[in-house]
Amino acid sequence: MPADKDLFAVKEFGVFIEQGKAAYKSGRFPDAIQAWRKAQAADPSRRGELDGYLDKAIQKQSSLHLANARKFESLGDSEKAAAQYQMILKLEPRDAALRAEVTEKLQAFDTGATVMSAALLAGIVGGFLCLVLIALVLILRMD
Repeated sequence: MPADKDLFAVKEFGVFIEQGKAAYKSGRFPDAIQAWRKAQAADPSRRGELDGYLDKAIQKQSSLHLANARKFESLGDSEKAAAQYQMILKLEPRDAALRAEVTEKLQAFDTGATVMSAALLAGIVGGFLCLVLIALVLILRMD
């Protein structure tokens, strides 16, 4: 019985490899990544054979997300840009420079959002204080 299981894993591995190659050739990088990760799961002992394939597909897909993120940044849409950067990290690229750049961008967005939230809160508090002062002046005038 174990031999049948091993034979099935080898067959499954080959099917996933071919699915990944077909997806990659047609530019469907997410499908290629998924297929090759399934192949790794089907036969973990052959994991290293797929590293090159996966790295290329992840690099291609990361480049697409990076271009989209930069486009959204140039349009001032930091929410969509951040979503594209997060998608890069979900791909788990092995490129340390890319991971560092993406992480830095996401931290900058978080910092910017915090600053904007603080400014909004300050504006609300300032407006409330103005209303309180006006109310006090009106009350004092009534006396």
